[in-house]
Parts: sequence; structure tokens; C-alpha cells
Amino acid sequence: MATTAPEWVAALKGLLQDRCVTDEQTRQLYGKDYSHHESGNPDVVVFPHTQEEVIEIVKLCDRHNIPLITYGSGTSLEGHTTCVTGGICLSLQQMDKVLQINPRDMDVVVQPGLSFNKLNDHLKQYNLYFPLDAGPAATLGGMVATSASGTKAVRYGTMKENVLALKAVMPNGALVKTANRTRKCVSGKFDNIVW
Repeated sequence: MATTAPEWVAALKGLLQDRCVTDEQTRQLYGKDYSHHESGNPDVVVFPHTQEEVIEIVKLCDRHNIPLITYGSGTSLEGHTTCVTGGICLSLQQMDKVLQINPRDMDVVVQPGLSFNKLNDHLKQYNLYFPLDAGPAATLGGMVATSASGTKAVRYGTMKENVLALKAVMPNGALVKTANRTRKCVSGKFDNIVW
């Protein structure tokens, strides 16, 4: 990064304050993963907390033509989290909340930085669990991005069989929702039927 911070760094700092980090040590940490691929440091590492902050960061990247690399926990082996041309590393590590648990429907709404281990900790009280185990501390967003499977995929399927809907931010900042929670819709209400 240049000695004088460009205007887009100032804009990021205005949006995220201390969650926009430019120190060398942090940039090196987020410039590598567990793969054999060469590491590449980002110019800036950002830690959004909300979907709205992610949208603003993506719009800023679009306006200034800045490379954007999303980072979950860095456990992947594909090499896609290294910033080979600099840019912004968008760490989802602080977007790690369970937003909604629906035990009757056996589904859950989560933020992408939540690890599957932590999700299972939340699900224990409902006698439910998320079966895929891509790797230690793998995040659900990263598992979606890499179409993760794991050792239980033969029995429970891969991520594509376990994800009902996604909200995704497109490169221009538009938010796209891919589906709904409902697996199947039928007419009428059947709650009171006795079989």
C-alpha cells in the first residue's frame, strides 16, 4: 500500500473505525491459508458486523476497482483467500451469529462467519446437529463457497444438499436472495389433522 493512504482507505475507516486494519502483522496473517499456494497480503483487512456493512464495502470496491477477497477462517486448501494483487480482505470472522433456529422445521439462519462446531453447540439443546465437518473451525460461509463435504457426505450430502437459501452480495453491491426457507408449499393448513 502506498505511504499516503488512498481515499478508499479513509472511507473504510469512516465506515468501520477500528475494524479497518492496515498494520503489517494483520495483513500478513490474512494473506495466507493452509494451501500450498503462494501467499499475498491485502492492503487492508476489514471486519464487518452486518450485511449492510458488507454491501457498503462491496460498493466501495466496485467504485474504485479494488480487488476484494472474502476470508472465513483460513482453513481452506484451495488458495482462494490469498490477495495476490493486494486489495481488501473482508474477514467474516466477526459475523458469527446464529440469527434464528427453527427446531420444528429443522433449519437455522446464520451469519457466514459462524463455524460448524459453534453451530452444533447451539443446536444441542434441540437435539439437532449439522452433520458436515469440512475441517477444524471451518466457517459455514467458507463451506458454501467451496461446496464443502467432509467425512459424513455420503450419508448427509454436501453443502449444496444442506443449504435451503442464501443471501449473496453481488460485485456491484446488489443483494440477491436465492430461495426461501420453505421446502415445499401446499394449499391449506394441516396442523390439526389427526392421522
